[in-house]
Amino acid sequence: SYLNNGEYSDLEVRCGSITYKVHRLVLCSQIEFFRKACNVCWREGKECVVDLSHDDAYAVDALLRYAYTGKCDIFAENVAPSRKALHYVQIYAIGAKYEITGLQDLAKDYLKPLLDAHRNEGWLAEVIRLTYETTIPTDRGLCDIVVDIIVEQHGIYAEQD
Repeated sequence: SYLNNGEYSDLEVRCGSITYKVHRLVLCSQIEFFRKACNVCWREGKECVVDLSHDDAYAVDALLRYAYTGKCDIFAENVAPSRKALHYVQIYAIGAKYEITGLQDLAKDYLKPLLDAHRNEGWLAEVIRLTYETTIPTDRGLCDIVVDIIVEQHGIYAEQD
């Protein structure tokens, strides 16, 4: 894909030490943030550089892959489920921040079965914390998923008492 080789790129997206050579046509036609940022009235548009260093690096990578391929699963098979889950929460958050509902939906679709399969793991608390730290109160997408798990787990523990 053109994301990986940068051929004909006319924009750079930076995230920390990583620089992606991307295409305005791809990003600006799908993501309102990039359309506005690449306007020549803004520094980003004049310099052809958008700095997303304040965002999670995995989430930025997923956002760009989503723009180019419509997919966001960026993890190798040997990545621990806990890391995957935390990254999917970050991917959901970046989708919300830049108003990319399709990316949010994919992150939810990947996260839910992962949490269902590992609902008794100790790292679930960190996923819940990150979910509530990275989503606005009116966005119930991920929150409803983790609340369902909490309620179900509470029922299991209540039955044991």
